[in-house]
Amino acid sequence: MDLSSKRVAELESELADTIARYQALIDSVDDGIWMVDEQHRNVLINEFAFKGFGKHYGVEIKTGTKPQEIAPGQEGDDWSEAYDAVLGGECRQVEHMARDGNIYWTKMQPVPLPNGQKAVSIFTRNVSDLRKAQEALRESEERFRLLFEKNHSVMLIIDPATARIVDANPAAAQFYGYDRPKLKTMLTTDINANLSPE
Repeated sequence: MDLSSKRVAELESELADTIARYQALIDSVDDGIWMVDEQHRNVLINEFAFKGFGKHYGVEIKTGTKPQEIAPGQEGDDWSEAYDAVLGGECRQVEHMARDGNIYWTKMQPVPLPNGQKAVSIFTRNVSDLRKAQEALRESEERFRLLFEKNHSVMLIIDPATARIVDANPAAAQFYGYDRPKLKTMLTTDINANLSPE
């Protein structure tokens, strides 16, 4: 079938439009997205990853760039090793700290291409704020736990829906005369019924 040059031009224009829309879509995401082929060359990269790589490594990332050109030495070798594992069918998820101190979560997974070849899709997200919030929560929980455990006042944590004692501090165990594991099997009505009126 012979296509007219006009029809070929129309198809090329439609393809260019589709590619531009696709690139605009992935560029609108505030996460890094890129893809490497079987030779570990970048074949697709969004704006977030492009800027991030440039800032992190001080190099311009282009289509066809390999890991060792971005990060010479062990880091580039580590990326290549990970790409090989993913091309072999394995999925990888890692967290790493960038040179700027930010923490990034990265997921790599294999992608079969229509031409029968394989590629690796990579998604990365800055999780620094999330990790800081988790650490602050952990510290807050630890402070609460210490306050609860060391307090000389009777303290119980009670499930309001069931009246079940979820936890009791040592002062409560001493006051009610039950060890803590036993208290955690009881309802507030159980311990209140055992208190004699004064």
